[in-house]
Amino acid sequence: MKFSIQNTHILYPGLLLFASLLCNAAYAHSSSESHAGHHAHHHHQKPVLNPFSADYALKKKGLTIGKIRLSLTRENDRWRFETHAEAAGLAAMLSKDTITESTLLITGENGIQPVHYRYLRSGDEHGKDLQTEFDWEQAVAKVKDRDETTSVELKDNTLNEHAVTLALILALKSSFSEITYHVLDETKVETQTYSHAGQENVKVPAGEFDAVKLVRKHGSRETVGWYSPTLNYLPVKVQSFKDGKLKSEMELLPVK
Repeated sequence: MKFSIQNTHILYPGLLLFASLLCNAAYAHSSSESHAGHHAHHHHQKPVLNPFSADYALKKKGLTIGKIRLSLTRENDRWRFETHAEAAGLAAMLSKDTITESTLLITGENGIQPVHYRYLRSGDEHGKDLQTEFDWEQAVAKVKDRDETTSVELKDNTLNEHAVTLALILALKSSFSEITYHVLDETKVETQTYSHAGQENVKVPAGEFDAVKLVRKHGSRETVGWYSPTLNYLPVKVQSFKDGKLKSEMELLPVK
C-alpha cells in the first residue's frame, strides 16, 4: 500500500494534511505578550499577531495518522509562519514523508502580505520544492517549481494558501459574519469564503474550549474549524468533510 502526502487544506488552508490518510492536530501556548494582545482587542486597537507554537494530531477514522506543528515567530519587522507535518502511528511505518511550509510575511494597513513562500516535501521519490516570491510593486508572484518559473498576476491583498490560517486568526479578533479572500494556490488565484457559525464548546486532548466556529463550503467538500478566543483564536479543532462524510480531523494536543 503506497502512502502519499498532499496538500489537503484541512486547517483552513495552510495546515497540510497527509493525503487520503492524513489529518492534523496541535496545541499552542500563548506568552504573556499574546494575552496582552488579546485584551488590547477589547480596547478597539488594531488586531495584532502574537507568536505561538502549537502541536496537532491528525486523525482518520479515530486513528492518529499524522502530527503537525504550527509556529509563528518574529524576524525583525517581519513574521515567519511555519507548519511541519509527518506521519505518525501505523502510517509512519508506511511513509517517511515530511512536509514543511514556510511563509515570510509583513503586516500593515492591508493586513497580512506574504513576501516569500516555500513548500518542501521530502522522504519519497516524488519530492517537491516549490518557492514563491511576491513582488508587490509589480503586483506579480513568481512561482518556481523545479526548473519551471510561472508569473502570476496578483490582485490587491492576495494571500498565499498557507497564510490564510493567520488571516483568519486576525479577522476573528474583530467581528464578521462572512469573509472572502483572494488566495494564490500554487499558480492559480481563487476566492475562498468563510462563514461565522456561532460559538460552541469543544473537547480536544489539550482541554475544553469555548470556540468560534467557522465554515467553508467548496463544491462537495466542507471544512469546519473551531478557534479559541483564550488562545488568541488559534484553531483547536478542524474537520474535513466530503459529500457530508467526515474524512479527517485535527485536534490540538497538550503542551509537553
